[in-house]
Amino acid sequence: MLANLLAHPLLKADAIDREINAINSEFESCFADDTVRSEVLLTELVKDKTHPASIFGWGNLESLTKSGKQSLYDDVRKFHSEYYSADRMCVVVQTKLPTNQRIDTLKHWITQSFSVISNHNLGKQNFGIGRKLPYEDSLDEIVVFNSMKDYNAVSFVFNFTASTERMRLKTTFLIGDLL
Repeated sequence: MLANLLAHPLLKADAIDREINAINSEFESCFADDTVRSEVLLTELVKDKTHPASIFGWGNLESLTKSGKQSLYDDVRKFHSEYYSADRMCVVVQTKLPTNQRIDTLKHWITQSFSVISNHNLGKQNFGIGRKLPYEDSLDEIVVFNSMKDYNAVSFVFNFTASTERMRLKTTFLIGDLL
């Protein structure tokens, strides 16, 4: 059933309208949060506006409907047709099946269920690996913004080149925690 929803979503206009309103409601309730505000500020600091880190990644009523609702509906459908492909998806399953039948049974069920999702052989996406670092041109900047709450905080942003090994080991998180 889940696989059919991914393979053939209805993408009805009224459902998209409800989602727009839910996203806007979440945006409105969190916008005064200092963590959210600092994340938005970081996107503004990226000088290369084609870099993925420069994208306003949330959305509100204004940003989602700026080009008109019909344009948004068309964009959602286009996104689904261009990017939803079996070779870009992973399935994670947790089960209470007995160990002796777990792997073979799950493999059969999953293969049977999820084979309805088309494989367009799109390959892996490049999310900016190999590009210039997002804050490379902002290394010497000190940014101060007023907190919504009554406290002071200092944040440091470190630029690290992309590395699959570092991502797997999460060394940048370790370095940040140590600092």
